[in-house]
Amino acid sequence: MVEQTQDQKARVKIIFVMIDGLGDNNYYYPEDQQSKTGLCGIHDPVQSGLACGSDTAHMSVFGGRGAFETMGAGVEMSKDDIAFKCNFSYINDENEIVERRRVDRHFDWGIPLCDVLNDMKIPDFEEYIVKCEYATEHRCGLKVTGKSLSSLITGTDPLKDYKKLLQCKAVDENNKEAVFTANLINALSQEIRKILSNHPINLERQKGIGLSFGVQLVDVEGTTGYYNSNLNNKAIKAAEFIQKPEFDYGFVHIKAIDDAGHDKNLDMKVSQLEKLDQALRLLIDELGQASNKENQYIIAVTGDHSTPILMQVKQIFHNFYSGDHTQEPVPIAISLISNIYEELSKADVNNEIQILRQLKDDVQAFNEFDCGSIDSSLGRYCSIDTIQVLKRLKERVQQLLV
Repeated sequence: MVEQTQDQKARVKIIFVMIDGLGDNNYYYPEDQQSKTGLCGIHDPVQSGLACGSDTAHMSVFGGRGAFETMGAGVEMSKDDIAFKCNFSYINDENEIVERRRVDRHFDWGIPLCDVLNDMKIPDFEEYIVKCEYATEHRCGLKVTGKSLSSLITGTDPLKDYKKLLQCKAVDENNKEAVFTANLINALSQEIRKILSNHPINLERQKGIGLSFGVQLVDVEGTTGYYNSNLNNKAIKAAEFIQKPEFDYGFVHIKAIDDAGHDKNLDMKVSQLEKLDQALRLLIDELGQASNKENQYIIAVTGDHSTPILMQVKQIFHNFYSGDHTQEPVPIAISLISNIYEELSKADVNNEIQILRQLKDDVQAFNEFDCGSIDSSLGRYCSIDTIQVLKRLKERVQQLLV
């Protein structure tokens, strides 16, 4: 949750639901009511035609999944830090091939490796401070503190097993801070591998990239990030906190749908989407009843990237990698919760402000085809513009409420 400043009086608040690995070629999503009552489109994570990791996709939207992973693991962040979403993985030191990007989801045995990395020294960058905390499954959050750090760098994750480990590079070679940070990250990567290869547990790891922005983390009972995660509790908690006067923006991350894609489990992916749909109904009912001419809530539902099952395609194209991130754009639907609630419950929330009901397009289904059609108002765009779209919609709703 992002806090307001004291001089703000927010009557329009935003809930952003990020469904990790949402996109698929099966095009089954249950969230059609939102698409019917909102503004739809499709967005390319980072850039068109690029298959990227979750960390890069989150960074493109608003500055980094690495920061969320790191803060979620319990590491405090400041605006001058740079954060990493990290995977423990297997790498062949002889050929630099990453044989397994995710070492093991049941990773309790490897948690002590995080402690080994705390306060480690980076060769030639000894003044920079490293902090590491275990997050979930095979992941940890890592923070580097020091001067002149930049987020304008690429990741080292090859995104597929049996691909060569990448070198971190500056996005803009003329940016001195980005070049400096890339060199630091490469030195850090090498040193981490050296430390872990000599550890009794003998594992390797590699990184994703992110940058922090201020949020307040909220603990939710029963949430695990995996198939058994209690999404209803997450939705209820999101509705509770977004109604507090000190908050005007909430972010909800849903992970298990991506895991189902990686596991190539179509039934599980469908069941997890249906489970999420039930949770979102709780959120919509609560905030729909709280909506009026003084308070409105915007909800954005989208994914960070595609993790398709590709069952039929695999049978035809045997060399096509299924169960991994691909380059397709993902759908997005942005709606006033009051409009969704009216559609679902037949309530008359916006009778006094009927103009709010016009904030929708002609899309009738939440999938890549319909959200990318001529009926959509947002069309196809790069995900880096998503936050600005939300800000402009919030401003427009506030104008209509005056």
